[in-house]
Amino acid sequence: MQKELNKKLIIGIGAGVIALIAAIVVIVIVANYKPTVEINKYVSVTFSGYDTVGEAEVVFDKEAFLKDYKGKIKNVTDIPGEVSLANKLEGKLDKTQSLTNGEIITYQWSFPVSTIEDIFECIVEYSDIEFTVVGLTPLQEVDLFEGISVRYDGIAPYGSAIVLKNSPLSFAWEMSYWAEPADRLSNGDTIKVLAGYGDMLNNAKLAYDHGVKPQAEKKEFVVEGIPFYVMDMSKITEDMLADLKEQAEVLHIKHVNEKWHKDASLTGFEYLGFYLLTNKTNDRNPKTANQIVVVYKVNAHMEGQFEKITYQDDTSYYTCVTFTNGYI
Repeated sequence: MQKELNKKLIIGIGAGVIALIAAIVVIVIVANYKPTVEINKYVSVTFSGYDTVGEAEVVFDKEAFLKDYKGKIKNVTDIPGEVSLANKLEGKLDKTQSLTNGEIITYQWSFPVSTIEDIFECIVEYSDIEFTVVGLTPLQEVDLFEGISVRYDGIAPYGSAIVLKNSPLSFAWEMSYWAEPADRLSNGDTIKVLAGYGDMLNNAKLAYDHGVKPQAEKKEFVVEGIPFYVMDMSKITEDMLADLKEQAEVLHIKHVNEKWHKDASLTGFEYLGFYLLTNKTNDRNPKTANQIVVVYKVNAHMEGQFEKITYQDDTSYYTCVTFTNGYI
């Protein structure tokens, strides 16, 4: 004879089975649970320096990370799991120097994600992080050529330029200036004076060291006020020629008095003309730039006695007086 099971007993057994199944499910879920670790929020970047030459430094807030994940990460050594994990979260910025306000830089993680997740039995949630550069001090624009002048030496077309520095800039002693071209100059030529921070103008270093940027890196100057060698006959004026002739006559009379025989006398010294010789070499500063040659016809009379023989004669010849390196 078969007895029917007590309905209350059946219900109790069913509830027990359900509870057991639920417990098993919970155990399975707990056993397979992997905490999700969000790491982007612990990364920040600080910016410093001047605009265009700014610098960035990345900061990982390890203290906050350890606090948030204390006891939640599997321990794989004697060191707490959250500490070990934090030490392995590496990354870097794609650019840390020569930064400009408004520029976007990116922090990129660089650690073996899959390996880390397997070791610490967690899920690491991360992505590249973009940061906009802000807060860099604007550069001050300065005139590097304030107080800069040029002195011209020599004689054209072989003049030279020397840059004189009387700059009020606080870093003037670190600046150097030079002219291009610096020699073979004539009045009216245009030269450029260039500024150098050290041996050459380095705008980035100038900005980094002193927070300034130049209004200009070079400035033009027009050569003026230097004497010039006569290189064209048209440059010899009547007054100049009169002065040359006067000097030539004085020199010739001196020659007659010192070199001629006592029986000889000068009867005529006639100016015939002049010509100009100019240096055609490429010398930067030749010893002889030009020669102005003044030509004369000389008339002389000779009268005297030699061994009781009286003689006299008239003669003519041509001579010249040369003036070297004539300049105006």
